[in-house]
Amino acid sequence: MFFKILNKLSSHTNPNVKTHEIIFHNNRYVTNPIKQSNLFANHFSSFSHEVQSIPLDYSTDNEFLNRNIEFWELKRAISKTKNSTPGADNIPSIWFKNLDDASLLKILGMLQQQLDSSVLPKAWKHTIIIPIPKPNKDKTKLTSYRPIALTSVFCKIFERILAHRSASFSYMKEKKA
Repeated sequence: MFFKILNKLSSHTNPNVKTHEIIFHNNRYVTNPIKQSNLFANHFSSFSHEVQSIPLDYSTDNEFLNRNIEFWELKRAISKTKNSTPGADNIPSIWFKNLDDASLLKILGMLQQQLDSSVLPKAWKHTIIIPIPKPNKDKTKLTSYRPIALTSVFCKIFERILAHRSASFSYMKEKKA
């Protein structure tokens, strides 16, 4: 009830203040967008865990994992990429889907270089986190939001190729056992 009253008072004095712009934290209302961003960043980061690498055997016995990326793998990964919001590079998946084969071959070369060097571009590691309110939840609470991560489609395509290889490799290994 207090929230609704505060909101009505705030909207009369400041037309830029809206319901979704007020967060209640530590017994106070936070309307400053920078402070809200920091609150969300701290809240969402408390749920992230250190990623443990999956031990894979990249010896010469496992040529399946070590082979060059093939054109069909790139085309498959692009076709499986959803038309969602792009990451910080602002390149949407539809851009990849409309490329001709010559352009795709250049991208294939770039992805192969990433695989060979085992180093990802810094831009691929940049993620934009957007808090999305959960339905029917109190939008003044941090716990009423879930994070959506916007990442580079280049990175998503590369991850999709590697994930498919890893899953196929695991399946082949289980089948042999």
